[in-house]
Amino acid sequence: MHRHSMSRTEDVIGFLVMSSFWALNYPLVKIALLYEDPYYLLVFRVLFAAVFSLAIMHSKIRIPDGWRGGRQRSLCWEC
Repeated sequence: MHRHSMSRTEDVIGFLVMSSFWALNYPLVKIALLYEDPYYLLVFRVLFAAVFSLAIMHSKIRIPDGWRGGRQRSLCWEC
């Protein structure tokens, strides 16, 4: 099972925050495309997502023992 489970209130708050940012995404991308090249915008969206994903999930990411000295297999989030 999970070591840490979120309460119902935390789930609701998380969902509201996620859906709010998702609702803002489309109009902000349309505005940004007026000023920037689509590929330039894509690169910065990917970098932004990667930085925030690492910031949010840094404590859950564990490097498997097999990665340190041998073949790379797969990522293990809850090892």
